[in-house]
Amino acid sequence: MGLSTWLRAGSFTAFGLFLGITIANVMWSAHFSPGSDAAAKRSVSLMKQQLNHDVSVAEEPPNPMASSMRLQTELDIADTKIYDQDAEIKDLKRVIEEVGQELKDSKLVLEMAKQEQALSQPTPECDDKQTAEDAEADLIQTMIKKQHHDTDLSQATSWNDGPIPVWVWMDYKTLPGFIELNLRALLKNAPEPDFKVHYVNKDNILDWVPDMPDEFVRMPYAAATSDLIRTALIANHGGVYLDTDFVVTRPLHEFTDWLEEFDFVSYTSHGQDCADAQFSSNFVAGRKGNLLYANTWAKIKESLKQKCMFNDGDSEQGVCCYTSTGEPRKCHVPWAGVGERMSHPILQDLLNDEVNNEFQLYCLNNAESFVPVLYNSKKVPMEYKLDSGHIAWTEMDGDVCTRVGDDLDCSSVTETGVRWQANSTAYFSRLAYHLFSSIMSNKKKGTDGPTVPYKKLTASELLAGNWAISELYQKRLTVTSPPP
Repeated sequence: MGLSTWLRAGSFTAFGLFLGITIANVMWSAHFSPGSDAAAKRSVSLMKQQLNHDVSVAEEPPNPMASSMRLQTELDIADTKIYDQDAEIKDLKRVIEEVGQELKDSKLVLEMAKQEQALSQPTPECDDKQTAEDAEADLIQTMIKKQHHDTDLSQATSWNDGPIPVWVWMDYKTLPGFIELNLRALLKNAPEPDFKVHYVNKDNILDWVPDMPDEFVRMPYAAATSDLIRTALIANHGGVYLDTDFVVTRPLHEFTDWLEEFDFVSYTSHGQDCADAQFSSNFVAGRKGNLLYANTWAKIKESLKQKCMFNDGDSEQGVCCYTSTGEPRKCHVPWAGVGERMSHPILQDLLNDEVNNEFQLYCLNNAESFVPVLYNSKKVPMEYKLDSGHIAWTEMDGDVCTRVGDDLDCSSVTETGVRWQANSTAYFSRLAYHLFSSIMSNKKKGTDGPTVPYKKLTASELLAGNWAISELYQKRLTVTSPPP
C-alpha cells in the first residue's frame, strides 16, 4: 500500500502527522540550506521505509490462538472471583449456623442450671406434687433435650478408645413414667467417663450417620426405623445400642467387657440360639466396623434401592422403596426386614466361613437372658398363664406371686380347686430386662380382668406399686438423681 493510498484510507495516525511535519521541516531545510539536499533525501527515504514497515505490521491478520488464550484467561479470572465469593458466602452461612447453635446451647445450659438449682432446693411441705422425683424427671427431660443437639463425633469412640458410646433411639414428645425410670437406671449403670449416652432422633441422626440413605425418611413403621438406625450406629461408631423399654439393673460394663474378646455381644430370647445364628438385636454391643453389622448395613442400603415388583401383601415382596418404574414410594419392609431377618443370614455366613473365621460372637442365654421365662406347670389354666411380656406386671401381693431369693414364685388355686404353680429362675438378678412395651398390654391373654395402663403411670406410681417391675425399680435400682 503506497503512502497516498494509506492516507486516503483514513489511517492517518499521530505518526503520520509527525512524519508530515518532519518532511516539511526537511524540505524547508533543504530549500534554505544549500548542500544538504542529499541528506534530506536520505532522511525522507528512511522515514518512508519505517512507515511502510508499520503499515505492513498493522495489516497482519489477528492470531486466533492468542485471542482464545486471552479470552480463556479472562474467564479463569472471572471463575476465580466467583469461587472466592461462594467460599465467602459458605463461610458466612457456617458462622451464622454456629452462632445459632451457640444460642440454642446457651438456652439449654441456662435451663439445666435452673433445673439443677431447683433440685438443690428443699421440697415445700405444702406442695405434695412437687417432689424431688418430679424435679428429677424435669432434669431428665432437659438432659435429653440437650442431647438432641449433641453431635460431637469426637465423643463417639470405639469400645476401647475413650468413653464407650451408648445409643438410645428417642422418639417421644413426652416421656412415659416407665421410660423415665429406665433412663435413670441407664445413667446410673453407665456413668461417665466410662460411658457416654447419646439420645438419637430424626433431628440429629444424619449427623451421626453420614452415609444414611435417602430412603430412611420413607420407613413404613417405627420398628423398621429402629432396626435401621441401630445397625448404622454400631457399624459406624461401635458401642452399645438398646431400646428404651429396657431396665438396666447392673453395671453396663458387665456387658461391654465381653468386647475385650468378642466382636459382638447380644442375648437370646425364647427359641433362639446363637449357635444357629439367632440373637436379639434390641440390646447389643459391638466393635466399630465389626463384620456382622458392617455387612448388614451395606445390605440394608442396597435393599432400599430395590424396586417393588409385587403387591405389598405378596410373600415375594421383600424390602423395596421404589415402584416398578423407578418412582419413589413408601418403603415396603416386612417385619424385621431390615433387622434380624437380614442380620441372621449374614451371621450364618460368617459362622460358616471356616477359611476366614475372624468374627467372634458372645450371647447371654437362659438365666442371663434379658427375657425371663416363667415356667408354668401343666395344670395352669390358660387364663392364669403368664408369658415373658407380662411377668413384669405380676402383682407381688403374696397371695399369688412372691419373691424367693432372686426367683419369682407364683401359685394359687383355681375356682375348681386345682392348684397351679409357676416359677421364673433368677428373675431379680439379671443385668437387664425387656419390658416389650411396643407389643404387649398389661392384660393376660384370655382373661376379662382389668388392665393396668402402664404407659400412663407416672414414675412415682410405678415406684409405689406392688408389681414385679416395681420390685426391680425399688430393690435393685435404688433410683436417685442422675449424674450431673
